[in-house]
Amino acid sequence: MNCKLLVGTLFILAFSAPAFSQEDKPPVLRPGRTLESNVPKSYTDSAEFLKLFNDFYPTIKPSLTVREQAEVDFKAIARTFKMQGIDSAEAAKAAYKNLDDSAFYKIYFQTYRKNLSAKELKKYREFISTPEGKHITEVWGSLQRVLSDANVYVARTVNTNLTPIRQAAREKMEKEQPPRKPGQGMAPPKLQSPNRDVQDANKSGYPIRGTRGDVFDQNNSASSDSLMRMQRLQNKIPPVVIPVDSTHVR
Repeated sequence: MNCKLLVGTLFILAFSAPAFSQEDKPPVLRPGRTLESNVPKSYTDSAEFLKLFNDFYPTIKPSLTVREQAEVDFKAIARTFKMQGIDSAEAAKAAYKNLDDSAFYKIYFQTYRKNLSAKELKKYREFISTPEGKHITEVWGSLQRVLSDANVYVARTVNTNLTPIRQAAREKMEKEQPPRKPGQGMAPPKLQSPNRDVQDANKSGYPIRGTRGDVFDQNNSASSDSLMRMQRLQNKIPPVVIPVDSTHVR
């Protein structure tokens, strides 16, 4: 994007408050279709603005035409056509179809018309014609990147300061758990269940598929909480004693 277009934001903040907040948003430009002429909402300064913009546009318009820019973009993506089996000539016909040669003018006009009044456009034009305005235009890219550069500094400083802590933690982990040698397999897992029948069934320490421990064992990770609660409840409830009717005992 032309730097002179970007510098308009700085100029507006310095010379005026936002204007035309009641404007309707310009229609979205749909890619692949001929751009329609945008007829903005009527303003009291429309005639003056149009005259100022037409005089101003030659100084801010892109160095390439719409067609030339399209050719640059097409060449950048045409390198992959051969491996995709796409004919470049046929692709070019499709790529440039409905390309509006006045698209740059329309987009620039819509942007300036939406954000500036005729008075502000005149002031902006005068501003970038001064030595100060020209210099700001030249360095505008750097001014736009200042926040990003500041955030990168903070992120890099934090990561640099954390490097010794990460290194110490890594060395401690490697000391406590040395890396395995090539070809060395994983150690067999130890059974955590106190069920001796299961452990005795396999002296190597490997669990036996299908073998189940005591589901009521609180140390058994596979036990069901509801079953354990049921057993505890049953152990606490005394057995029910049914009274015997002595009148029927002979």
